[in-house]
Amino acid sequence: MARVAQLETILVALAAGLYLASFSPVEGERVRHELKRGWPSVYILFFVLAGAGLRLSALAELWPWVLLLVGLRATSLRYGLRWAGRHPSVTPLLAREGWLGLVPQAGSALGLVQVARRAFPEWGVSLETLALAMIGVHEVVGPICFRQALGRAGEITEDIADAEGSPGGTVVALGGRL
Repeated sequence: MARVAQLETILVALAAGLYLASFSPVEGERVRHELKRGWPSVYILFFVLAGAGLRLSALAELWPWVLLLVGLRATSLRYGLRWAGRHPSVTPLLAREGWLGLVPQAGSALGLVQVARRAFPEWGVSLETLALAMIGVHEVVGPICFRQALGRAGEITEDIADAEGSPGGTVVALGGRL
């Protein structure tokens, strides 16, 4: 349908997902359940293909920009959520620690970067490399940040041993305040 209408497939998919989530939640959950079964292999393939297009020579030149933009994004998330915390519906804990849970965001960004690369062939490769490097940093740092946010909010406990008594580090989310 996207190709017939000469639209980008990822934008049509995002719009369809938004529609299902907003106006047809029962069908949206059914679709989500079916998609979850195939997600692991799709994720692996998606990230492998995205990484295959990464130009290491361009990445070597862009590392200072990657670090600058990653820092700016993290700072913007932190202070943006603190600013949003002035609204009565945002708890003080969410305003203070919630930004850490917003650090890892990759799926849609990867797809949109590929669209930008095709749309702007002159500088799209550099943009794609810059964005992929930023996404990589966020995907490595993101889970650490999210766990830290849950810990600061008192939402997790750590068991020293798992159910069979062997050492492990089971993290359990508690109340849902964050």
